[in-house]
Formats: sequence, structure tokens, C-alpha cells
Amino acid sequence: MKRKWICVAAAGVSLGLAAAGVALANELIWTPINPSFGGNPANGAWLLASAQAQNTMTPKASTYTRADPLEDFEYNLKRQYLSRLADRIMDDIFGEDSLLPEGDTDAEYTIGDYHVQISTLGSITVTITDTITGGETSIEVPYY
Repeated sequence: MKRKWICVAAAGVSLGLAAAGVALANELIWTPINPSFGGNPANGAWLLASAQAQNTMTPKASTYTRADPLEDFEYNLKRQYLSRLADRIMDDIFGEDSLLPEGDTDAEYTIGDYHVQISTLGSITVTITDTITGGETSIEVPYY
């Protein structure tokens, strides 16, 4: 008798588990919330209000002041002059008609308040010295 009840209970539990698995299974459907990605357009105002409520950033006051056009022109003219000067120096040293004699690896230029020394021994080294302040900048590039 006890064995009969155990078999009936086991069959009932098995049947219950099988029925529960079938009853709970359904298709999962995902729908976006944001209207930008295909969600309901009515959510747009709510999403914007939520984002603005969470925003802790405060706009900074603009500190932009319009530059003087003459100062801009002078600055651009100087930059263009220095750029062309740099191109000419590079052509003089590394171009087809190099000014460096065979075996010579150094060149020196004085441009206004700056002294430029270029060495190509082992690597390309450009040293720029400000003759007024004594400040020095050195740029080294491996030579292949």
C-alpha cells in the first residue's frame, strides 16, 4: 500500500512539473522605449523630463572675447612665415640639393631670437634655443 502511494505521488509530481513547464513557457518580445530607436513616440517627453531632472551640470558663463582682427592677421602671418622657413630648412638639409657637404652632419641657423641647430649623426636631432631667455627645446627622431 505504501509503495502504491509513492508511485502515485511520483507520477503526480512528474505530471505537475511537466504541465508547469509547458504552461509557463511563452515567447519573449522586446520593444524599445526610446522613440529614437523605434519606441512609442509618447515616451519622448517623459524621457526628456527624466534626463533633465537627473542632469547636475550647470552651464558655464561664456568667457569668449572676440579677438582683434589685426592681431589675428599678425599671428597668421608669423605662423605662415615660420612654416615656410621650416620647409626651406628641411629642404636644405634633407632635399635632393642638400646644403650639407658629404660627411657633414650638422647645420646651424639663426632666425630672429632663435638659434636652430640640426644634427643628423645617428638620428635627426633639432635643437631650438631662445637666445633671449636661454630656453631650449630638443626634438629627436630616429634616422632609418
